[in-house]
Amino acid sequence: MQKAILSLLLCCFYVAVQAQDPVINEFVADHTGTDTNEYVEIFGAPNTDYSAYTIVEIEGDSSSGQGLIDDGIFPVGTTDASGLWDTGFQNNIIENGSVTLLLVENFTGAVGNDIDTNDDGVIDVTFWTRIVDTIATSDGGATDQVYGTTDLAPGFDGNSFQPGGASRTPNGTDTDTVGDWSRNDFDGAGLPGFTGTVDPGEVANTPGELNPDSALPVELVSFQATLNGNAVVLSWKTASETNNAGFEVQRQVSGEYQPLGFVEGFGTTTETQSYQFRVEKLAPGTYAFRLKQIDFAGSVHFSPELEVTVGLGEAYQLSDAYPNPVRSTGRFSLGVQREQRVSVALYNLLGQRVAELFQGMLQANETKTITFQGLSLPGGLYFYRAEGEYFQATRQVVLLE
Repeated sequence: MQKAILSLLLCCFYVAVQAQDPVINEFVADHTGTDTNEYVEIFGAPNTDYSAYTIVEIEGDSSSGQGLIDDGIFPVGTTDASGLWDTGFQNNIIENGSVTLLLVENFTGAVGNDIDTNDDGVIDVTFWTRIVDTIATSDGGATDQVYGTTDLAPGFDGNSFQPGGASRTPNGTDTDTVGDWSRNDFDGAGLPGFTGTVDPGEVANTPGELNPDSALPVELVSFQATLNGNAVVLSWKTASETNNAGFEVQRQVSGEYQPLGFVEGFGTTTETQSYQFRVEKLAPGTYAFRLKQIDFAGSVHFSPELEVTVGLGEAYQLSDAYPNPVRSTGRFSLGVQREQRVSVALYNLLGQRVAELFQGMLQANETKTITFQGLSLPGGLYFYRAEGEYFQATRQVVLLE
């Protein structure tokens, strides 16, 4: 009998877990600048297939077709180990102004379908079997409509401006009230390419990452960079810390931030703390760094972005070929201190020019990688010579047949 009861309880628990609905956890419809980096994030059970669910955007402005299904239709996928899934960055898809996001099950509709045929703010036509979650934000228009229980209208948190985005804090909090939500930094803190700063009452934009709490756990009082040759020393200070696990140092590469290393924090302290992180062997150019602060609960906050320009210490920098000897493909780098036109050619032992490797303009402090490939030359010793308006340099290379 006990085994039967235990089996029944386990079965009921399994069904309950399987039936857990996801919620809309974060969204960004607007921020400073142009309409890029829009997204919606879902929070649910970890590693769970939610393909039966769809995020649907509903127009709410009275002048734009209230109740119409707008361009934002996003079929949901499988959550990650943290229970998160997001739409990826969208460009000019999610409406500014008054808009409602519905999370529905078994969606059958299409862009342009009308769920409110008499524009009274009540859904009278459905293209789904069930509404699972809603979040709306209105811009204060007197005749605008929203189609959910929670409206993040101007003033919902004491700030008179409409939020461009918002996050559930903590993740997944769902009481169907505006208290579940904190506005995201409108200047784009946390988004690639943005330099916003999280102010009190705001949280960073964290697509694909667990949302932070609304209260900042670390009071960052300075973040600066010092050049040391081709290295950068990042230094920062905190005035206080609460449950601070530490800082992930990140560098922007091709528009995306990537981790460089981790510096442990001091947990909880009211004393000033100082930190340093050294980034070595940087080629000439401009680099962007930021700090990703992580607390012991896994919530994150981002520092402002810090840009550093590493220059050449001399008129030019011409590297040795690698590999050397070269069998099929080799490469070397050339950097210049001043903008100028540069040519690079390959010469044999007789001084004859046998191949042109590069011809064009190099910007100040630009480093270019130049390759040996497909030259079809006899094996032997060669010289590659770089000539610019302000320098001339030669290096040896051995080509293998």
